[in-house]
Amino acid sequence: MLPPESGNTGPAPSGGDGSAPPNGPALRFHRGPLPRIQNLLKRDQEVVVQVAKASQGGKGPGLTSMISLPGRYMVLTPNSQRGGVSRKIEDGGARNELRKILDRLPVPEGMGVIIRTAAINRSFDDLNRDLNYLLRLWNVITSRIAEAPAPALLYSDSDPAIRTVRDYFTAETEEIVIDDRAVYERVLGFFDQLMPSFKDRVKLYDGEVPLFFAEGLEGQIERIFDKKVNLKSGGYLYVEQTEALVSIDVNSGKFTSAGDAERTAYLTNLEAIPEICRQLRLRDLGGIVCCDLIDMMSAKHRGEIENALRRELRKDRARTKVARMSPFGVIELTRQRVRPSIKAYTYVSCPTCNGFGMVHSAETMCLSLIRRMKLALCEPRVIELVVQVHPHVLSHLHSEFREDIDLLEEEFDKARAV
Repeated sequence: MLPPESGNTGPAPSGGDGSAPPNGPALRFHRGPLPRIQNLLKRDQEVVVQVAKASQGGKGPGLTSMISLPGRYMVLTPNSQRGGVSRKIEDGGARNELRKILDRLPVPEGMGVIIRTAAINRSFDDLNRDLNYLLRLWNVITSRIAEAPAPALLYSDSDPAIRTVRDYFTAETEEIVIDDRAVYERVLGFFDQLMPSFKDRVKLYDGEVPLFFAEGLEGQIERIFDKKVNLKSGGYLYVEQTEALVSIDVNSGKFTSAGDAERTAYLTNLEAIPEICRQLRLRDLGGIVCCDLIDMMSAKHRGEIENALRRELRKDRARTKVARMSPFGVIELTRQRVRPSIKAYTYVSCPTCNGFGMVHSAETMCLSLIRRMKLALCEPRVIELVVQVHPHVLSHLHSEFREDIDLLEEEFDKARAV
């Protein structure tokens, strides 16, 4: 099985005539109801699938047999010849240039590539290097298909550092700071393969104070889960995530515009739009999102707010669809959900109140604890560190973070009791 990928395109469809792509599963278009999967597969049949959507709540993972492998500048579709340039690239000149490069790329017969937005202003050599990287990866996967007994994990895109660099690094990124030498070496190797000209932007942090504290990130990480998000004008957002949907309420708060209620509503909503889109990306929220804006009477203002939201959402790598504003000032949108939100990873239901509240997971607590221990041990006045934690956290700390504790003991040579 293949893991979920974070490229900005989904699996490619079959050939235009409804026939099966080379080496792919048989697909046909039906005018009536689609056949049941039980009638298409038989027991013990081996099928290569990719996890297109992670499981969440009571729902299982979403699977597809149409494989797609995202790279830095393109997505390889080994079972389909369909390809082209991402629809997110709206500039006509850039699309034409990328199509010319795509025509020159030595894509093997029976495969296709979809050019990503990161490929804008990149050379043929850059894209060809990325293609070779993906082809080598596919060769590794096909060899495992032939050798591994089913069921088997064929490939896992599990390195968050490489995935982050691949999907978010741009020419405008000034530097990448890494505080782990092993991760630093892996990222350097990735740049050597695909982006050697940007290699000097990768920096290794070796300061005593943990990087998250040195750059003020620890507090920011905590604040991204706050329900209330303040706006500069004095207004605020209220973000509430539920199993069914995400609700975002916009309030003017202390902001007023010289007694003009309509203008106050318009300016607050206009300021809230970029922050709403930013919070969706920061928290990785997906599914149905309802934005309850401040009521506006002017049709012109309502149209400008809708257009501003659509412009901001174009910056989002996840696919989104926006509905028209309702008479009650509510805008509904859907955002692609590939994996659970960040909150779902870092919090668990509170065992004391039977799920009405949320508490940090043991993994999240241990990660934060290791950073705080190092920060405290940097102080010369500290000669001993005593840590008191919940038994579940203590068990996780000893089982999963024993090596990190040993490294702290060696580095600072101070006695501690946990």
